Order: sequence, then C-alpha cells, then structure tokens
Amino acid sequence: GEDIRILDLTDRPNPGLPAQDFWMFDESKVVLMNYRPDGTQTGRELYEGDPEPYRSWRRLAVAESVPFLEYVSGARRP
Repeated sequence: GEDIRILDLTDRPNPGLPAQDFWMFDESKVVLMNYRPDGTQTGRELYEGDPEPYRSWRRLAVAESVPFLEYVSGARRP
C-alpha cells in the first residue's frame, strides 16, 4: 500500500539523507526526481545502480518522518 509521509527539515538538520529526492518501488526499482531550484519538477530518471543505499535511506526516512495525515493535523515529532 501507499504510505505518504513528511520529513520536515525546516528547523532541524538533515538526518543523513541524500539531497536528491527519490521514489522506490518493490524495494528494488529507484526513480530519481529532478527539480529546478524553484521546486518545479523537471523530470525523472530510472536509477540503474545498486539499490541498497536507497533501501537504507528509505528506512531512515521512514523512521524520521510522520504520516501525512498526522503532519497536516498539526502533530509533529519533537
């Protein structure tokens, strides 16, 4: 199922995630997201390398983030 989460780094340091956004499908396919400096998405590209670093980053992102509905309700992690 889809698990939409938010990792708000506005008032905290990056916990060690890469600067480039990515999507992961089936724990093995990685799609890199490309953006302009203003945040406009310019495209996506299929990553052809080893997906293991992305699996690790995904675990970290999930551990450090909150579910979208929790985020929009105003509940935040300390």
